Amino acid sequence: MNKRKILGIIITLIVVIFLISGFYYFNKTEKPANVNSSQTTLESLMKLEYIKTDLTDAQKEKYFQDFQVFKKELEEKIAVIETQGNQNETFLYWPLIYLGGVHRDVGNFAKAQAAFMYAQKLQPGAFLPYGNLGELYFRYIKDYAKAEEYYLKAIEIPGPYLEMYYSELYELYRFFLNDEKKAENILISGSVKYPEQTDILANLALHYRQLQQIPKAIETYKKLLKIYPESIVAKQALAELDK
Repeated sequence: MNKRKILGIIITLIVVIFLISGFYYFNKTEKPANVNSSQTTLESLMKLEYIKTDLTDAQKEKYFQDFQVFKKELEEKIAVIETQGNQNETFLYWPLIYLGGVHRDVGNFAKAQAAFMYAQKLQPGAFLPYGNLGELYFRYIKDYAKAEEYYLKAIEIPGPYLEMYYSELYELYRFFLNDEKKAENILISGSVKYPEQTDILANLALHYRQLQQIPKAIETYKKLLKIYPESIVAKQALAELDK
C-alpha cells in the first residue's frame, strides 16, 4: 500500500471520528426539547410592546416595572429547566399567566393569547388560562364566539372559583349574543353545579324579575334565602314581589 492510500485512509478515519464526536457532543449538550422547541415564543413573550395609544406615562412605567418582575421570574424558571430537565416545565405556568396579563393590558392581544395558550399546554387541567382567554376575546378582542368557546372550556374543569365564569357567560349570552334562553340556562347550570354560590342564584332571580317572570323570581329568591338567610337583596325583593 503506497503512502498516498495510507494518507487517504487516515484522513477518512479522522473525519469519521470527528463526525461521531460532534454528534455525541451535540446530543449530550442540547437543551431540553420542549423549551428549545418553544424558545422563539418565549423570547417573543419577554419583549414588551405598547400597542395601546392612550396609555399615560405613569401607566407605561407601572406596566414596565411589572413586566420586568415577571420576565425575570420566567428567565429564572427557564434556567432551572435547562439545568434540571423538563420535569420542571410547569414552573413556567405562573410567570406566563402574569406576562400574558401585562401584554393584554398594553394592547398586545396576540402575545397575551400566546402566553395564556402556552400556560394551558403546560397545565391542561387548569381553568385559569381558558378563563383568561375567554375574557381576552370577550372584553378586548370582541370575538364573542371565541369568548364563549373558552369560557365553556373553563367551566368543564372541576374546581373552585369557576362560578365567576357563569356570570360572564350570562352577560355574554344576554347582552351581546341576545340569547335569553342560553343566558337563563347557564345560570341554572351554575346553580346546580355550585348550589352554595349566592351570586349565581341572585343573578338568576334578577333575570326572572327583569323578564317579568315573577313566580320564578320569587321561587329563586326563596332558594337564595335558604342558603343565605341574611340576604338583604332577597328579603327586599320578596317584600316587593311576594304580596
